[in-house]
Amino acid sequence: MHVRERGETGRRDLELARRASQADRDAFDAVFERFAGRVHRFVAARTPDPRTAEALTQRAMEAVFGDLGGYAGEESLDAWVLRRLLAQLAATPPAAGTTRADRDASGADTRSAWLPPAAETPS
Repeated sequence: MHVRERGETGRRDLELARRASQADRDAFDAVFERFAGRVHRFVAARTPDPRTAEALTQRAMEAVFGDLGGYAGEESLDAWVLRRLLAQLAATPPAAGTTRADRDASGADTRSAWLPPAAETPS
């Protein structure tokens, strides 16, 4: 695979991902600081319970870090993280103790509720 020409930002993202996947603490911290808040805001906007949002954020960030060695630079690191986040949310079962009526009323636990409108990205 090759890095699509995106200039210096693309090269920096690829290097950052490579270093973080190899347990470079500074790179790990940089990735965490860059994405954790945005991921949490994205999840919290779709989850009625703050504890659930925290747990889902943690799982999503673990998935990102677990897959970071596979980042090849063919898309922006931001887009790559968003795809991992959406996959993690789509694979998340409904919260324990909620009924179908609760989920249907809130939309928070349905798979389609996790998907953003076409133009939305984590901010």
